[in-house]
Amino acid sequence: MFFILLFIGLFFLFITYAAAPIESRVKGKFVSGMPGFGGLFIALAFLITPHKWLAILCLADWKILYFFFIVVPNAILHQKEIKNRPLPQKINNEPIIMRTKYKHNYNEIFEPNKNFEHVHAVCYYAISESDRTYALLSLDVNFKILKKDYFHTVEKCRDSVEKNIKWIYM
Repeated sequence: MFFILLFIGLFFLFITYAAAPIESRVKGKFVSGMPGFGGLFIALAFLITPHKWLAILCLADWKILYFFFIVVPNAILHQKEIKNRPLPQKINNEPIIMRTKYKHNYNEIFEPNKNFEHVHAVCYYAISESDRTYALLSLDVNFKILKKDYFHTVEKCRDSVEKNIKWIYM
């Protein structure tokens, strides 16, 4: 099993870093191999042997390092940026009087289509005021209104969603 995984890993390394660049030059357009897979199979091959420390040889595929030092930190920073982004004072020219903090998924809104059912994640709730009525806005991560429910009081807006939500006055 060790030799099979090692051979597959070396094969992917060869495709990615030798065959794909040559094919790119021949065809005159970019051809990608399978970056990261060679290192993954090499690591798996050595992890099933008694000499597990040799799994460090997976770093021969530099896309493994790229994944851990570029892709993962950027994903973490992007999530922090989303959480710390301020909610706008007005949405659709209606002033926001209360809002909730960011939560990855307060609720899900199902939008049936002809072929499949699309699911939208509600990341914020906000209450807007217009003409003596209050609207409970279900917002996605980009503050797009997914659902709008009208109520006569702010308390009814707050009571129509989960009870443990903390509201922030604007």
